[in-house]
Amino acid sequence: MYSFHFGESETWTIWPNHLSLSEFTSGRSSIIITQIFRYFSDAVRDEVNKIKNNILDQKSTLLNKVFELEMTLTDYQKTVEVGDDFVR
Repeated sequence: MYSFHFGESETWTIWPNHLSLSEFTSGRSSIIITQIFRYFSDAVRDEVNKIKNNILDQKSTLLNKVFELEMTLTDYQKTVEVGDDFVR
């Protein structure tokens, strides 16, 4: 396992820049943790929504192409059944 030591003045990406470790341990930690997870959750939700929208777009495109194929095959079947080359 990896472990890292952070000094009092060091921060990381979602840690509020104004918050020292001693202030964090002063009893406000539950509020701060809630805020940190809210920011993290918002970022994750945004990325998941992008993926979801991409999947829905791809699904819609695929359904349209399948519908086009079905219509083409239906037209072809009618042409073959009604045309000079009757095949069954």
